[in-house]
Amino acid sequence: MSEPPSDPREDESPYTSPLCTIFFGDSKTGYPIHNRLVDGYPPLAKLFRGSQGRIWLNDVHESVAHTFISYLYTKEFSYEASGDNIIDFQFALRLIYAAGTYGLSELSEKAHELREEAMDSGKNPEILNVAKAMHMYFRGSGWYPDMIKSAIEAGLKYGHPTCLDPIIDALGENREFEKVVMNVMAEILMEKLCLKPKHHWEYQLGQRESEIQAIVASHCGLPSPDRVFVSNPTTGETWHHGRFNLCIPVYVANPGSEEPAPLAFKLPLPYMVGEEEFPGNAEEKLRTETATHIWVSENCPDIPLPKLYGFGLPGGLSYFKPECVTIWQRIKAYAYRIFHRLFLGNSDFSQYIPQNRTALLNHGYMLTERIMINDELRPLPDRLGMRHNDLQLHYEKFLQKSKTQNLYRSFAKAMMSLANIPQQRIGSWTIDNNGRLSLSNRPLFSRISRFENLGIPSGIPRDTTYNNTDSFYNDCIGIHDNRIDYQKNILPDEVAAFETVSTIVFMRSILPQVMDNTLRHGPFVMQLGSMPVQNILVDEEWNIKQFIEVQSICSLPIELMLPPSWITGKDIDKLLSTEDDRLQICYRQFAHTLRHEEAKRPLLPNGKLHSDTLIDGLHSSKFWLLQALQSSGNPLHTFKRVKGYGDNYAGKGKPLAAAAFRPQIYDYLKYKISSYVDYRKDVQKLFNGEYGRVYDEEELDYIRRRPIVPERR
Repeated sequence: MSEPPSDPREDESPYTSPLCTIFFGDSKTGYPIHNRLVDGYPPLAKLFRGSQGRIWLNDVHESVAHTFISYLYTKEFSYEASGDNIIDFQFALRLIYAAGTYGLSELSEKAHELREEAMDSGKNPEILNVAKAMHMYFRGSGWYPDMIKSAIEAGLKYGHPTCLDPIIDALGENREFEKVVMNVMAEILMEKLCLKPKHHWEYQLGQRESEIQAIVASHCGLPSPDRVFVSNPTTGETWHHGRFNLCIPVYVANPGSEEPAPLAFKLPLPYMVGEEEFPGNAEEKLRTETATHIWVSENCPDIPLPKLYGFGLPGGLSYFKPECVTIWQRIKAYAYRIFHRLFLGNSDFSQYIPQNRTALLNHGYMLTERIMINDELRPLPDRLGMRHNDLQLHYEKFLQKSKTQNLYRSFAKAMMSLANIPQQRIGSWTIDNNGRLSLSNRPLFSRISRFENLGIPSGIPRDTTYNNTDSFYNDCIGIHDNRIDYQKNILPDEVAAFETVSTIVFMRSILPQVMDNTLRHGPFVMQLGSMPVQNILVDEEWNIKQFIEVQSICSLPIELMLPPSWITGKDIDKLLSTEDDRLQICYRQFAHTLRHEEAKRPLLPNGKLHSDTLIDGLHSSKFWLLQALQSSGNPLHTFKRVKGYGDNYAGKGKPLAAAAFRPQIYDYLKYKISSYVDYRKDVQKLFNGEYGRVYDEEELDYIRRRPIVPERR
């Protein structure tokens, strides 16, 4: 590895650099600091460069001044616990804000540790009041709702059943905090509602261990199911619950092998993919995920995926490798496929041969190789942490920056491997009952599954594909329309109502102006989409060695081929405006890495590079509009970053724009706001019931988000 270039100031003492004085909050006490000590923190360094010897951090509370300045000089966390967990908790929140706003990531981590210690030590219900008072500083922070949830659960667990009383009594004072609390309370209840089907699901599968053994043995060509061992919690190996799948570890003793081979028996979770509300979702997910796995393995062999042994659909149809079925079954399958190739022109058959099974008929499954985690091969979050992008800002962190480049390069290569094969339309690959692959399913990105699991229809039929971007983008916005119609807790008051619905209208009006009309009919390419970061395994040098799953990979417009959301350490739609420097640095570095890979084969017509448009899009409305389009939550937070949204037209035009959302918009919004009030009462009623008397299943069903669209006149 080459040595990093030397910094001409490396041998200089930081204490020879000019002094500047920092003032905190309303305090008149100034703290001298040398300029060189803040060079590694861009937000702070930017203030120093524009100052005339004095800087006022008016948004930082003066109580954290000593710890803040001490860290700049010593790089150590200096704070002595007060013995009062509320005081320590409040101090930690103030320090988290200060360190996060001005780029002191390591100090922010220490402050988070102090916050967790303060929450664990006291179990004091007053923590919620402190969190409420400081809510305005942490809007959009992913950890903040988790903290509220932990505080509520701890209060209930440790004998503070009235911990929510002061919060609920004053909910109307702070609508944003109210919404966070309501969502957290609903999430706690939803988890309780999911516990019953989860336990029932695990118990049911545990009782059918012999059937799982028989299925695994048939897919592996074993003479006896006795060679298959199915793990269970009693053996010390737990079953893994993902966002949409359950993974049961199994081991196969192959003849002639000393060590059993680890495999993964995966089943879609019906209570997480919207099977109850939309029957057939689990089967659709299996067909698209397995078809995509097969397509990627055959067409992009440089993308590392686990070996697929076979899979099965609900109802009894399974797909086997040719060597695992009888000769007669192979002859029939080959004859059928040869006929279709010669006379019907159908050639997209997979190697897997369909055959009916006699076990586990009501469930679908996938059987894949199981990649074992070890010291050398770890999930990306274990290596990445939340600070890889901040380390890039430090000139001295050459080795860490080199690892980041390895990560970006290997991910960019995977993106290009998929994109180098143009697709005919927008959609997902699926497999029919005869084993034929086709790009004929709707683009099944994870947002559709999440919304449909909440009872919110996507409005996109399963057999829908697109040959132009206009109709696709319009249907993507339509998903947000349906979310407003069907979700009870989305519009808490008139201000939020006008902002939310006008955002949808503005998105529709701005979209044609921002998107490239020359790309309306393609190219369309397979994209990694919102690949969960925990599904990516990397080595010690951060080279990607394995993608565990292919869920959410589908054919999309080339304009949606963006850098992965994890490059900043948090979701794009949760980035604060103060973190723009972080986004700029990470985004540019990834775009340049992608440009190097794309230079061999440009993706756009006329030899243009798609990676060049990424840089331009970051400084225009296009980037943030695409992010709002793909948002899994309220697109308002992201759409506010679109240029022109905050001007007078957008501000004064909200009521006018809202009128274009629905006829009789005022009656509609009045109904939605009243439904939010009912929703809040229902949640409070259920929440109190969970820790008082026991409610029956019908009452608990209130929490499920049922359609509440008013009847059409």
